[in-house]
Amino acid sequence: MGDVAQTTERLMMKHHPGGETPINPATPDPADDELWDVQKVLEYFGGTTTPIHISTLYRGVEAKIYPKPINVAPNIVRWVPRECREARQRMMAARDQPKPKPAKPRGRKPGQRIERKAVAEREVASKIKTSTNTEHQTAAPAPPAPPAPPVSCRL
Repeated sequence: MGDVAQTTERLMMKHHPGGETPINPATPDPADDELWDVQKVLEYFGGTTTPIHISTLYRGVEAKIYPKPINVAPNIVRWVPRECREARQRMMAARDQPKPKPAKPRGRKPGQRIERKAVAEREVASKIKTSTNTEHQTAAPAPPAPPAPPVSCRL
């Protein structure tokens, strides 16, 4: 049994310059035992001089850009470093791909505001027309309001 392990070790040494053995990806990283607080995550994704804003982080969590936090106590959340690294790797891989176009065009169509205003004016005109027609049939129109008296100012 010892001969198989020695043979495997020798083969690994041949294929890796400097005689270094490769790190087994199944071996857990001791740094993964610790959890990151929100400040560490903000700095990880944005940098230490200008970290991303906390609102950006939580919007990204909702959009599944950033990993979800773990609730460790009431009002205390932490992130798994491995998940943060994976999210950043996905972002770096996606930067070379073309961005998808939005599902529907954003913003207002040209002339849309004018169209709404015209519709509103037509509705008001039809209401006035309807109300004056019913008033003529049921009662006489109300007399116009008297003009306001002039205002005098003494200095």
